[in-house]
Order: sequence, then structure tokens, then C-alpha cells
Amino acid sequence: MAFRLILSILLFSGVSFAADDISSSKKIGVINIQRALSLSKVGKKAQKNYENEVKGLQKKLNVKKEAYEKKKVELKNKQNSLSKKALRGKIDELKQVEKDLKRTFQDSEEELRSKSKELMGDLVGKLRKVIVEYGKENGYVVILDANSPSVLYFDNAIDVTKEITKRFDSK
Repeated sequence: MAFRLILSILLFSGVSFAADDISSSKKIGVINIQRALSLSKVGKKAQKNYENEVKGLQKKLNVKKEAYEKKKVELKNKQNSLSKKALRGKIDELKQVEKDLKRTFQDSEEELRSKSKELMGDLVGKLRKVIVEYGKENGYVVILDANSPSVLYFDNAIDVTKEITKRFDSK
């Protein structure tokens, strides 16, 4: 019985010492990828380009919406003076303009979604290379995304977001 107790104490203390050796020689870091991208020069430029793309598509939509609204008002003002056949033609024309407006809106949404996905993929890929390089050069065994659901808590002392952002900007 005493032998088992002594053996257990020795085993557990050995495991404890081994864990202390690993943790003292290796580092763990976290990075807030979203913050790094939004604070970096590259990220800000990409965001500005994306916003300009949104504005361009919004102008295109506004032109089509104005045309639709104009036809709608025109139909409302002339509906009593038009023959049934002419009224039917104007209603069909209005429906076609409305259909075109909806299609343009959906196409614009899809285009923006695609551009955003592509842009983020490119930026995250470039940032990932910088993170790996930084981690290897500075002896990190792992650098985690701070916004990951698996990261429940971290001390700000291991946050490398600023360092990575500076390095990302210098590339």
C-alpha cells in the first residue's frame, strides 16, 4: 500500500515537472484576425475598394429603381384615360421593369457576396503566412484565432495581434 502511494506521488510529480518544462520553453499566442485585418493598411485599402464597389452597384440599382417608380407613377396618373388593352400593356411593362429591378438586386447581392468571400480569402491567406512566419521565428508552438469558439479565455499577455499587424503592413 505504501509502495503504491510513493509510486503514485513520484509519477504525478514527474508528470508535473515534464509539463512545467514544456510550458516554460514553448509559447502559445492568440490573434484577433478580424481586428488585424481591419487595422492593417492592406485591410483598410481592401475595405475601401469594397465600399466603392458597393456604391457603384447601389447607383446602378438606384437608376433602375427610379425608372420603376417613374413608370409606376405614370401608370397611376394615366390609368383612367387608357383603354383596357393599353392599360394591360402598361401593367405588363411595369411588371417587367419590377422583375428586372429584382433580378439586378439579386445579381448585385451575389456579386458582392462573391467579391467579399474572394477578398477575405486572399487577405486571410496572406495574413496566415505572416502568422506562420512570426510563430516560427519567435518559438510559438501554436497561435490561435482569439474569436474561435474553442478559445474561451486568454490573458492579453499572449495576444500577438499588434505585432502580426505591424509585420503584415511591412510586407
